[in-house]
Amino acid sequence: MKMNKELFSLKNIIISASLFLVFALSLTVYLVKFPGVRKVFIFQSTDSSSLSIERRYLPPLFGDKKFENYVSELLLGPVSEHCMPVFAQGTRVLSCFEREGVLYINLSQDMLVSKGPLSDFRKCISLFEKNIYTNFPNIKKVEVFIEGHKPYEY
Repeated sequence: MKMNKELFSLKNIIISASLFLVFALSLTVYLVKFPGVRKVFIFQSTDSSSLSIERRYLPPLFGDKKFENYVSELLLGPVSEHCMPVFAQGTRVLSCFEREGVLYINLSQDMLVSKGPLSDFRKCISLFEKNIYTNFPNIKKVEVFIEGHKPYEY
């Protein structure tokens, strides 16, 4: 009888240890291979006035870094050659932060360079805001600045 209890106890320990090792290995593989957070990028098509959607995985960041990282990736432009970037190439994020549901973004003057069909600031900013609202539902308002000035002041 004593032998059966020891065997039963040893069996439970081996099973528990095996399950723990499998869980630890699975968690490690998941964290190493984790592709990131899926984000949607909306660009205007060059062929028509329709919008095109791209999906990319960004590293999981917290606080204001997640906004800055997303905006920087958006400013790189589309992967597809059939779409236009939201702003002119070379536009950079100078600062980006969120306060009480309002996202404040300060961009470089490079966005002022005219680039064809999307040279209208209002359309560019509208598409930019659409990208932000789609990916960050907690953002209620987007304030865009160019080198510290409102875009419509230029």
